[in-house]
Amino acid sequence: HDPLVHAAPLLDPAVSRRLPAGRTGFLACLRRRLGSPDEAEDVLQEFSLKVIRGARTAGHDETINAWLGQILRHTLVDHYRRRAVRLRCEGAYARESRLAEDAPEPEADPGTPPCLTAAL
Repeated sequence: HDPLVHAAPLLDPAVSRRLPAGRTGFLACLRRRLGSPDEAEDVLQEFSLKVIRGARTAGHDETINAWLGQILRHTLVDHYRRRAVRLRCEGAYARESRLAEDAPEPEADPGTPPCLTAAL
């Protein structure tokens, strides 16, 4: 189901024409920058939602391409930032996992049930 079909009556006419017409170009731009077709599709969906949400502030027909370009750039920057945070978190998790593997096993308290010791 295409979100543009359901949102079309709410969109500025210039946006409702330009967004579907430019889809192929937007996607090609994102694929070049991201290198992954799946990642590019995800960012395109996010971009489309931002455009639909902001369509009332789009401006005139003459400025629609600049407005869409600005939203596409901002969406791409947001994606890069989220990816950088995710990569930092994954790296920190990997380091902590290695530290946990190297840590000595705690000695069990004689009063601790065996099932709790196994779970820990």
